[in-house]
Amino acid sequence: MTISRPRGPIVMVGVGAYVLVSLSMPIAGMLKPALGEVADMIMMLGFFWPYPLLLSLHGVLPARGPAAVLASAVIVMLGLAIVWWFTARAQTRLGHGTWSNPRAFLWAPWLWALPLVALQVAAYGLARLLGLPVGE
Repeated sequence: MTISRPRGPIVMVGVGAYVLVSLSMPIAGMLKPALGEVADMIMMLGFFWPYPLLLSLHGVLPARGPAAVLASAVIVMLGLAIVWWFTARAQTRLGHGTWSNPRAFLWAPWLWALPLVALQVAAYGLARLLGLPVGE
């Protein structure tokens, strides 16, 4: 599998949206003193990713300490690779590789989330199937 630099609208918007959603909790935490309640609303984006996957895997992953931070970072990087690969494949298959194609702007804002939802559902189903605790 080769991952190239993002070049088209679907990949650029998808990777950008993923980075913003993934970093929403740490950024909102830093901005909480300045923004107050608005920072809490920004922090809610973090409940989309990676929080549900971490809840599904909490019976396997470490709960505290440096290992927990490392596990969270690995999950975020795994999500980035998945989003990058999926949006690049979708952009190639759909033929929307240029910014001048108006249909690309219709696909770009929501297409990036599909593989993350599928991964979260699969992890939840596997955890339930193996009898692992799911949730807090």
